[in-house]
Amino acid sequence: MDEVLRALIAIPSTQRLFNPYRDHNPAVEGPSAPRIRCQNLRIYLEATPPGTPLWLGEAQARRGACRTGIPFCGELALPRLGLPLIQPTNEALPDGPTARAIWDAAPDPLPLFWNAVSQHPHRGDGRTRSPTAAEIVVNLPVLRALIAWKRPSRILCIGRIAERAARDLPVPATYVRHPAQGGLQQFRIGAAAFIEQSD
Repeated sequence: MDEVLRALIAIPSTQRLFNPYRDHNPAVEGPSAPRIRCQNLRIYLEATPPGTPLWLGEAQARRGACRTGIPFCGELALPRLGLPLIQPTNEALPDGPTARAIWDAAPDPLPLFWNAVSQHPHRGDGRTRSPTAAEIVVNLPVLRALIAWKRPSRILCIGRIAERAARDLPVPATYVRHPAQGGLQQFRIGAAAFIEQSD
């Protein structure tokens, strides 16, 4: 666990990349927010059993982990996890469309949620952009540390960026269409097929 957090915190923010485990956004939260997000993530990961399938997204979105510390979870989604998590931000926002699609498709018990890029890549105005190849490479040590610790049985790669990040990992990986940009129906079909497969 500590190796995952150390690797996460070591990645600096830039003008177009926000690391919520290291920095805070004074417009929406206080200076304790990074510490709270790290604690939320620790609680979430420690509660997820080893061997749980991993659902790997592309990068953090502006309404999800960059606010709460938990992938695909905005503030209003935190209670669904049934864990003693704290809202780091001043106000709660609803999940974005990708997170809603993933929650709607996820089985019970939940998979382990993660992103190929565990920061929020943005255009400078808060809008999410696709991560660069360099940002994916910088995050590979984080992903490898998570895999070594949690030993997921298999990975659902949500989108091509996630698929590229998982390419050299020692875990079977399945690509599914990202739900954005008109891919919702294909994502639902692919996710359902992945769930039906036995571990």
